[in-house]
Amino acid sequence: MNSPERDSNGVSRARRINLFRLRIAAAVALIIGLVWIAGPSNLLKAFANLDLAIALACALVIVVFFLLGSINVWWLLRVRHPISYAIFMRSYAYGFALGLLSPSQIGDVTLVLFLRRGGVPVSKSGAAYTMDKLITLFMLSLVAAFGLLRYQLLSLGSLIIIVTVLAGAAGVSLFLVARGNSSNRFVRAIQKIVREIADYRFHCLTVAGNVLLTALKWLVLCASYYLAFLAFGTTAIWPDIGVIPVMSTLVGYIPVSVAGIGTVEVSAVMLFKMLGIAESVVLSAYLLLRSLQYLLALGLMGFLRDDDAKDDS
Repeated sequence: MNSPERDSNGVSRARRINLFRLRIAAAVALIIGLVWIAGPSNLLKAFANLDLAIALACALVIVVFFLLGSINVWWLLRVRHPISYAIFMRSYAYGFALGLLSPSQIGDVTLVLFLRRGGVPVSKSGAAYTMDKLITLFMLSLVAAFGLLRYQLLSLGSLIIIVTVLAGAAGVSLFLVARGNSSNRFVRAIQKIVREIADYRFHCLTVAGNVLLTALKWLVLCASYYLAFLAFGTTAIWPDIGVIPVMSTLVGYIPVSVAGIGTVEVSAVMLFKMLGIAESVVLSAYLLLRSLQYLLALGLMGFLRDDDAKDDS
């Protein structure tokens, strides 16, 4: 009898499909629950009164956020492997679009694969992408930690203990992966990426530039949420508009649903409710932002497909 198809971690294809279906079901259930809590009539009324000019401005800010994200990764990659921004941007756009339009984190993988087709070693692109992710997660974690203390969701002592444990576990895991000997091809690839990341210590100015760009991305993110709420007639104040979206985004990394759909919105509704903002407004703003992201992804895919067709003709 043939054994079921399995991935590199020994997980059967059927199990992956069932898990993905459960995550879709969780996302749908969470969104339906939020719509019921916010009230379908309230949501319809909110979208009927949507300020289209402000929504358009929000869409432009999302495009700027996307461009900054691409520059951030390219900025790190270019010092390890010479590549023009135009060539890199093509692969990044594919990865971004497929990451939103496909299940799981396929966009993370496709970026590396598209760059590999362009002659960029996986270790180089993987290191640049991972380095950018680590810097982004570190800065967002600082913002989230501030939020936990600001909204009294966690005490300072508990936060310090949690950070210490997580940092220690991450450090030990990284050391074991980097120093261990393995015949597994995947592990060896990870080890190469870790060594490439370590070499960024020779490019401190480049890393500092990435940090500054990441801070700018956060400010642009704040602007997008500010405009999204303003489009529905609600003004969200600082620093809440810069803190709560980060906290809800990090909640979305918990693999409960697909792409954090539902979990992000639930956490945002709960946190903004503490500020007196109605559930219908919060959900409407988040649905608007998700819709604009998907429209951007569809636009990128259409543009790239047309461009590919011209190149083939």
